Amino acid sequence: MSQESGFRWGVEKFIALLGAGGGLVAILIFFGLGRGSKSEAPTPTAGDCFLAGTIFDSKNQALASTAVGFRATDGSFSFLAASLANGHYESTCGQVTTEKLTLQLSRVEWGGCVITPDNPKEVPRGHFDALNIRAPALTQCTKVIPTAQLSQMLTAASPVTVPVTTVPARPLKPGVIR
Repeated sequence: MSQESGFRWGVEKFIALLGAGGGLVAILIFFGLGRGSKSEAPTPTAGDCFLAGTIFDSKNQALASTAVGFRATDGSFSFLAASLANGHYESTCGQVTTEKLTLQLSRVEWGGCVITPDNPKEVPRGHFDALNIRAPALTQCTKVIPTAQLSQMLTAASPVTVPVTTVPARPLKPGVIR
């Protein structure tokens, strides 16, 4: 008798939920057919990579003429884009073959120092229309690109990967515009 009443109670609740409309959604989610399903999104390919946003200093001032790149697997600087006068940059990042990009910044005014931004430090390969990058207020310069080569990269604005040179650490205030 108790099994029959338990079954009847379950059927009554099921019908009540369906009648209220919320039960159908719960059932679909339970079976993996609704919004709550955990199906994996397809991994984007290099052609799916797009980054755009603005580069800021630590006081929210736009940083113009800043090279945006990422650390390549061999440790070199892989140039993606140059920021404009308003700090805006944009790249299709077609040369990206890794799942994540460790972002890096460089400027002629920094003596070609290659630094990691405060935020974000790393992003997954994908499509980002408003990926704003913030330079740290203070960091150590330990890697550089020759400023003449950096100037050419900024002018040409085409994807290129260049080796970086390790230098003795020196303080750098990249996020402070004078």
